[in-house]
Amino acid sequence: MNEKEKKDSFINLYFPNPVEKVVLDGERVVIDAIQEIASSEFGKRKYVLGLAIDFVLLAQVLSEKEKRLVTFRPAYSQENIFFDFELVKSRGGTKANTLTFVLDGNIYGIRKIEENVVDFFHGADRSGYPSAYVYNTGQWTKFISLLELCFTLSEGGRLEAVSTLIDFGLEKMPKNIYFDRKNYSDRIFETVISKYPRQSGSENGGLSFQAIVFGFLFADRPHLHIIADKVRTGSARQKRIGDIDCYDGLTLEYSVEVKDFEITSENFDRHVAEFIRQADTKKTDSAVICAEFEKDMLVDMDTRRTIFIDNSDLRYIVSTWDWKKQDKALQGMLHYLAHIEQNPQAVTRLTDFIRALDSSHNSLSFI
Repeated sequence: MNEKEKKDSFINLYFPNPVEKVVLDGERVVIDAIQEIASSEFGKRKYVLGLAIDFVLLAQVLSEKEKRLVTFRPAYSQENIFFDFELVKSRGGTKANTLTFVLDGNIYGIRKIEENVVDFFHGADRSGYPSAYVYNTGQWTKFISLLELCFTLSEGGRLEAVSTLIDFGLEKMPKNIYFDRKNYSDRIFETVISKYPRQSGSENGGLSFQAIVFGFLFADRPHLHIIADKVRTGSARQKRIGDIDCYDGLTLEYSVEVKDFEITSENFDRHVAEFIRQADTKKTDSAVICAEFEKDMLVDMDTRRTIFIDNSDLRYIVSTWDWKKQDKALQGMLHYLAHIEQNPQAVTRLTDFIRALDSSHNSLSFI
């Protein structure tokens, strides 16, 4: 709904039947006085605008039972109001702090009306209107003269008054601004994990997967310094535990062994056992990130510090990331291929894949 439709919908809650917006002689002065009070208080007490609307609409609700309220009553004072309508002064032994009347055994008050006022202004993107409706309605005794003015109006006058008050609030309260992007960029990194061809004649086996894992860690652990080398470079010669080690200054915080194949009970000892042993010895958190792994072989690893993450797990984790984090991972993958592996063919192959998904991606401006 647009703003006018929202306003009409709110007003129709209290004026469900067609009402001719005729302002009787003398009522314009009263309506102007009501708005002047709301306007003069607005800078420091916005809730007074709500109280004015509350009082007008309470009179409208009561007029459905008390027909005298349908017409203009210029001399209708607070004495008349509290004589005609029984004020609820306590509830369950607790002093009532909001304006509530009893009429023919039914309860009529401003609390629910004020809740609707809050909902209306917030729904119209005016979050500057105070949402503390309990406090707002609790201040009613400070504005008895405003109550008197609101209760003098006829039905047509009330319709004019509430419309004028709402327009005043919509004009004076800044509308919320939402800075939505026009176009949503593709989250390319999760597509790389699931669909990027990892085998190429110009690349060593496991290169693409190691680049993916490097990009993953680059985005997921930006607080750590990441140490890695080319695939087929022994980690022991580089004084690393895993293929990729992550440091906090001098301290090795996290180490990862990368395997682009399934880890099974048959190849466990050959490919990952020594890595896990070293991680345990150094009390370093670690992971084996692999294409797949046998779940049953982990039964005897309950006390170890190493977790296993397969391609499916990796894709799921990345799918929960926002675009910016995924893009950081993609940049990390490109960095690995270009500056660690130093393989221009691998860089070109990946940028071609990116171009097919998003021809305007920022990484392509360097190609």
